[in-house]
Amino acid sequence: MHVAQIVHEAEHFEQHGLNFGKPEFDLDKIRDWKEGITKTLTGGLARLAKQRKVGEWGKGRFPGANSLDVVSETAPKTPLKMFWGGSQEKSPEKAIHV
Repeated sequence: MHVAQIVHEAEHFEQHGLNFGKPEFDLDKIRDWKEGITKTLTGGLARLAKQRKVGEWGKGRFPGANSLDVVSETAPKTPLKMFWGGSQEKSPEKAIHV
């Protein structure tokens, strides 16, 4: 996204007399840059979770505007649901209301 924004801004400045020419992309370098950022951010989250003694990890998806379903990687048989923006009438047994 950031790379696309820079290209767009460079094109915009052509009308003001500043021309950078046609961009050239080195996709391998762009991917490496993105992977480095992703590792840094997820590593920071892992450290923060460890400091806060978070014991469960999982993958989540947003099935709707007000809920998050998480499948735990540490306890895969225990689904977790999170709700916000109002109460849920039929909340599962293991639910967190935010």
